[in-house]
Amino acid sequence: GVAIGRQVRAAIAQPGTAEIESLELLDDQIDQLWATVLAWVSTEQDDVRAGVDVALLARFFERYADQGVSAARRLHYIAGVPALHRTDSPA
Repeated sequence: GVAIGRQVRAAIAQPGTAEIESLELLDDQIDQLWATVLAWVSTEQDDVRAGVDVALLARFFERYADQGVSAARRLHYIAGVPALHRTDSPA
């Protein structure tokens, strides 16, 4: 999450400079971590209140990463950098 935030901050200073591919890879890693946390909470966590708090916190980090990638893509668009299309995601 911190790496995504730093790249977006740099892209704000110089639009079009963010490495979208690396941001998407970081976002994918955070998505996987979120899924792992949810699986752990649903199977291993006995304290419901703590489980909900952990699941929500993980979700907030996941959304933060998504928003970082979205912001970097928009800054690329503003800078006139051609859009990149992922080949591993459905259209």
